[in-house]
Amino acid sequence: MDLSKKYQELIVLLTQFLNGTLAADALQKFVWEIIDYFSSTEKRDLPPVEEFEKVFWYVVWEVQHLATEDHLEDGTAQRELKEALAFMKGEQSFPEEHIGRRP
Repeated sequence: MDLSKKYQELIVLLTQFLNGTLAADALQKFVWEIIDYFSSTEKRDLPPVEEFEKVFWYVVWEVQHLATEDHLEDGTAQRELKEALAFMKGEQSFPEEHIGRRP
């Protein structure tokens, strides 16, 4: 699995989600496929960890947690995921206290 490509795909999908052109379940499906792959693959068979993964995994876990009906209804998902997208695009600095790591 090429995580740099998945990073770019996630930017596109998150943008579509925030613009209202992608359903939450499609975004969830995308992140769960990545989570499942990394959870079920032997660590020795995974690519080496790269620096960009801190932001990537933070956003993956945010999507997994926030792209749900409850958070969509109260506006939390849109607000938090908009910030996460800004981290991915380099428009906002990624805070050191945020944690993003592989499953």
